[in-house]
Amino acid sequence: MVYEAHEADPVQGLPSGARFRPVRSADLAGPPHPAGPDRSYALTLSGGMMGSDVWTINGRSYPQTDRLNVRPGERVRLRLFNMSMEDHPMHLHGHTFQVVAVDGRPVDGPLKDTLTVRHMEQYEIEFVANNPGVWLFHCHNLVHMGGGLMAEVHYR
Repeated sequence: MVYEAHEADPVQGLPSGARFRPVRSADLAGPPHPAGPDRSYALTLSGGMMGSDVWTINGRSYPQTDRLNVRPGERVRLRLFNMSMEDHPMHLHGHTFQVVAVDGRPVDGPLKDTLTVRHMEQYEIEFVANNPGVWLFHCHNLVHMGGGLMAEVHYR
């Protein structure tokens, strides 16, 4: 696998003369997903302006972020939009999600539990609420998480 912007990096562990083709996100397709979710949330990621360590989801820092309420068996869509200047590797505890849209373009993307959302990117992800409890959805950058970039998934 060759990541974007690393195409010129030296390849290690391949015999000389071996041919390879860089993998694109489209090559990592997941299963087809149902037509639509049972519940949706729009989450705007922001903060870190002017050297601040305050990070927000929809203008609020944890623990004041809105809960993501779900019911068992629901398919839940999270629309993530990164308005900050930094990348956010967003991680969902207790579940696997599927990327279902990239910048508004529908895809049957890969199954993941962490997705890096770069500046001004928008992703839509869906997960099935099949693991009751209280789970964190947060940025895996510890400074961002500590600054409030997290929310809780609550089962009702």
